[in-house]
Amino acid sequence: MQKPNKVAWLKDGEIYIQAPYDKDFTNDCRDIEGRRWDVDSKANVFPLSAWPYVRELMNKWRVVSTDELKAVFKTEE
Repeated sequence: MQKPNKVAWLKDGEIYIQAPYDKDFTNDCRDIEGRRWDVDSKANVFPLSAWPYVRELMNKWRVVSTDELKAVFKTEE
């Protein structure tokens, strides 16, 4: 089975999304207030308060959620 292209998970009370570089995806991430780049995990990081916008981003870009993220936010894939 192939590894997902874009993956989201929870860590330390924040939402992390790791994805290969894509200019349009990066710009969409930067549009979400509170977003930061985590150098160590090479991931975009969002506060939990940004969940409604992160969910839209995940749906638009087909980001795969971990089971933990699905359970907390009851996401659909």
